[in-house]
Amino acid sequence: MALACLGEIKSRVKGHHVYEYNYKVNEELKCFLQPDNNYSNNAIVVKSKDVVVGHIPEALAEKLFPLMKRWKLYQIKATITGEKRRAPEGTWVLGGGIELPCTYHLYGPKIHKCIVRNSLKK
Repeated sequence: MALACLGEIKSRVKGHHVYEYNYKVNEELKCFLQPDNNYSNNAIVVKSKDVVVGHIPEALAEKLFPLMKRWKLYQIKATITGEKRRAPEGTWVLGGGIELPCTYHLYGPKIHKCIVRNSLKK
């Protein structure tokens, strides 16, 4: 079955790993469920090969994690779109205050496009 791009989301990669990662703008990263994460039941880790770069922000991961777990989404890729930056003042939460702007590309069977888009609207 061929995968279709079901949507794109402009967001960021969060976490202290971002601070240490030597990234390139337009670099493509892969995202994986991380059900054994000690801090979140919905964690999705962002990696470059086997190197952890960070995580999808919690509010977005809460929507994407169930879609991946139920096989409505098969794959999420992140494309870095800019320079790393400090999170805006007052928004520091567990996971660090450094973020990396990116666009998340969502892939899965074309028949799930409406389900994915409706889940993201909630």
